Amino acid sequence: MLEETGFKPGEFLYQKHNIDSLSLAESTKFYAKDPANLERIYLKVQQNLDSLKTDLEVIREEEKRIQDSINSLVPEGDSLRTRRDSLVKGNNLVPVSKAIDTLKPLPEMRRNRNPT
Repeated sequence: MLEETGFKPGEFLYQKHNIDSLSLAESTKFYAKDPANLERIYLKVQQNLDSLKTDLEVIREEEKRIQDSINSLVPEGDSLRTRRDSLVKGNNLVPVSKAIDTLKPLPEMRRNRNPT
């Protein structure tokens, strides 16, 4: 499923952790010897993914709320209602919804402020 989007999980892991396919295979073999530990790792990863998904949903809801507020203030047919603003990044246009407010901490930063 991920491959359909062009994302290559194996390549991502190799680059992110500076490993090759043999290192990944050896690591997988090592953790497979202790299924309970492997299950704990998978559960932790799933929890992290669920948390990121929730953060993304909150951001999308906020963006929708803001857009709805703008739409309620802008008359029908006005170009602001139909035009999507974007920021220029190099030669590419980046939708405002993907821009990062540098003054607002990212969700992962809020979670990690109190290290355990």
